Amino acid sequence: MQKAMLGNKISVMFSRKGALMVAVASTLLLSACALDTPTQISKAPITVTQERHVASYNADDVNKTVLNSVQDHYLSQGDGSVNVLVTYDPRSKSNTAMVASNNAGKITSALRRMGATEIKTEILPVMDSGDVSKVEFSYDIYEAHAPENCALMGGVEDTGTSVNPDYMFGCSRDILLARQISNPQDLLGRTASPAASAGRQVNWVATYSDGTPSQPLKAISTTN
Repeated sequence: MQKAMLGNKISVMFSRKGALMVAVASTLLLSACALDTPTQISKAPITVTQERHVASYNADDVNKTVLNSVQDHYLSQGDGSVNVLVTYDPRSKSNTAMVASNNAGKITSALRRMGATEIKTEILPVMDSGDVSKVEFSYDIYEAHAPENCALMGGVEDTGTSVNPDYMFGCSRDILLARQISNPQDLLGRTASPAASAGRQVNWVATYSDGTPSQPLKAISTTN
């Protein structure tokens, strides 16, 4: 009699355990079959946009430092021709069309020595602009951006640390990566520019690799 009762208890225990396992398995299977849950991982690629870059200076301020800055920016992000526009005042005795033409020629020659190949120059009369001539550099540039609607993760840089339930994993990586791309046009599959200098590119990163502290940049100023 005792053996029979013990056998019944064991059978009941196994039947309850089996029923529980079946219930758990059914729940897992049902949850795995929910295919409408949106992903929290960003799958959009980094995008590349084309924009028009314009930089304007007083003619007297256009020195070697400015030209190097323009040329480096153009080589890393620019495309097409560099347009150089120099203004003059038809009523001025010093800021004349001839002076503007000479300035345009000097700037063009300097940029060519630095490696620019496509340069278009133009002089433009600006009535009552006085004795101050303006030089404008303009060209197309490519910029890399993180996917649309991407934002930094909370706590990165100056963002708040509150929980963002809409954050897409991978967005912070893409934002920081897009900022570091030296030439965004490379993302479009273009070939390397034959004018690129490996030695010049090594010099750009040499101070970082050997730990040399960067010196503070000084603003360009003029005195009358």
